[in-house]
Amino acid sequence: MLSIIICSVNKERLADIEKNIADTIGDGVKYEVIAIDNTVRKASITTVYNEGARIAKYPCMLFVHEDVRFLENNWFEKIALKLSEPDCGIIGFAGSRAKVRTPSGWYQDKKWNVMNYYQMFNGRLRHARTRSFHDTDFREVVVLDGFAFFVKREVWLETPFDDKLLTGFHCYDIDFSLSVARKYRNYVCGNVAVEHFSSGNFDEKWLRDTLKLHYEKWEPYLPMTVNDDKEPITPADIKRVDEHAVFRLIRQIKGIDDIPRMPFVLQLLRYRLSFNHIGHIIRSII
Repeated sequence: MLSIIICSVNKERLADIEKNIADTIGDGVKYEVIAIDNTVRKASITTVYNEGARIAKYPCMLFVHEDVRFLENNWFEKIALKLSEPDCGIIGFAGSRAKVRTPSGWYQDKKWNVMNYYQMFNGRLRHARTRSFHDTDFREVVVLDGFAFFVKREVWLETPFDDKLLTGFHCYDIDFSLSVARKYRNYVCGNVAVEHFSSGNFDEKWLRDTLKLHYEKWEPYLPMTVNDDKEPITPADIKRVDEHAVFRLIRQIKGIDDIPRMPFVLQLLRYRLSFNHIGHIIRSII
């Protein structure tokens, strides 16, 4: 019993994913596809997802991009069992066991990454899978990539997508997964194979939305980490990744043409960075 919500901008891709779901979801599974055409209206993805969720009739929901393909059969049975656990929040296919204070996406440090999906890299289909699943089918994370989100309707009702702060197409996944992680446990699924065709767009709009999300909403609550005795995340780890995230964000600012750089840089220098690291950042933007 699954409501599948898609913000659609491409009729061909929508037809492809609808057929793929019908062929692979599993015999006897009751489901509906709520595809909201956003080609002309161009509403924010947070608005579209909330609208779709409000009319969904089933207790489980999947928010998914239309450039996704499920690569095996009977996948919902595996997801539904985990999703039924009372403390389960969101299930996705790529995420991180921590979120640092520095503005960033979900990908911050390879030691924290938990991934299980296929994507095209340089014309070849590659399996992005971390070793995290050697003893489990689901690995807990804090933040998730938003190309596919499974969540119970009751969880969404508690923390709907923030369509007031986020009025574009970026950062909804970071915000939603952080909101849910404050009360529930989020997971990356390791026993269902999916393919995601695109790799995201880190443009000026992404940069501005990322800074707005962190400074206007999440900075007081970060960092957030998953408690894991096997692979603990220490304060020293957080500091190291925070500093690397600042430098990575500076590099992204440099790569965007025709924007004033210094206002962004001055915001980032608010963080408690070492003098050596500040010098490294200044030299990188000269």
